[in-house]
Order: sequence, then C-alpha cells, then structure tokens
Amino acid sequence: MNKSHKRRGNEYMKKIFTVLSAICFLLTFFMLMYLTQGWEIGFFDYLFGISLFTPIFINVLGVISAFFSVKGTTRKILVLINSLMIICFAVLSFIAIYGFQEP
Repeated sequence: MNKSHKRRGNEYMKKIFTVLSAICFLLTFFMLMYLTQGWEIGFFDYLFGISLFTPIFINVLGVISAFFSVKGTTRKILVLINSLMIICFAVLSFIAIYGFQEP
C-alpha cells in the first residue's frame, strides 16, 4: 500500500469522525428540544429511559470524535458545541437530581 492510499484513508476517517461528531451534537440538540417543547417522540423517550445521563455520554462521544476530525475551524467548532451541550445537560441533570428533592 503506497502513501497516497494511506493518506486518502486517513482523510476519509477524519471526515467520518467529523460527521459522527455533528450527528452526536444534533441528536443531543434535538433531545434538548424534546425536553423544552414537549414533543412526543418515542425514540427520545427510549434514550431518556436508558439513563438521565445519556445525552452527556453522547456528547462525550461527540467531543472524542471531534478530536479526530478534520483540523481547523471545523474541529474547534465541533469541540466547542459538544462541550457546551455537555455543560448544559450537566446543569439540567444537577437540577433534576438535587433541585426537585422534597425538604
């Protein structure tokens, strides 16, 4: 296998990681919209039924795949938006766990 095939395969994998990171962000963004808008979508019910922390795990996967994505502004933006979603869902999870307890 020559260098051009390795380079092409490496670029292909970087594009796959870019798409995976974007999909992780969009999935958790729609999960946030599901919570705020009151949508009735069974897939999101299933994801929240697995765990309250499912969106955080999905965004951690998004950040990890963003580190392996295409370099430049694309990588920075994907890391930033996935990190912001982690913070958003961490705050919401903290409120859900500790904020709604009976005194």
